Parts: sequence; C-alpha cells; structure tokens
Amino acid sequence: MSGDSEVLYWNSKNDMINVIIFFILFQNLVNLKEVTLYRSKLLKELPDFSKATNLGVLDASRCYQLKSIHPSVFSLDNLVRLDLEFCSSLTKFVFA
Repeated sequence: MSGDSEVLYWNSKNDMINVIIFFILFQNLVNLKEVTLYRSKLLKELPDFSKATNLGVLDASRCYQLKSIHPSVFSLDNLVRLDLEFCSSLTKFVFA
C-alpha cells in the first residue's frame, strides 16, 4: 500500500491471504482516488466500491483469478479508467 491515503497500490509482490482484507480495514474509502491491484494472484472478486465515490482509476489488469466484479464498480460517477486487461477468468459482469 502506498503511503498516500488516496492511492492503493497492491501487486503480486505484496499479495496477502486475501486482498479483500484491505477493504474491511480501510476506513475512509471516500478519499480513495486510485486503486491498482495489478497482478494480484489471489483476487477473485472486485468488492463493493460504492463508498469510494471519488475513485477515478481502478486497475485490476493481469489478475488472472478475477472472476467477477461487484455492480457498484459500474456506478462510480468519477471512474474514468477501469483496466481489466488479461483478466482471463472473468465470467460475471452484473450491471446495477
């Protein structure tokens, strides 16, 4: 995780038991502007981002185990970049 409270950077070098643990512990998602989960080996689902109202960039590229995306991702008004390149296991898109 970056030292900047507005940016989360997570990749395979610092993958934990489950990346979702971060979202349980992170208190102020409203200030989050960028999330990079590039090459997270254990990420299987993008969680509820509905409280991350200022999120502009969500990079989950090369998360080969990613299978689904929470519908809230598609409702983020400030999201200008969603990178799902090489997420070959993606099977579920649910638009709210």
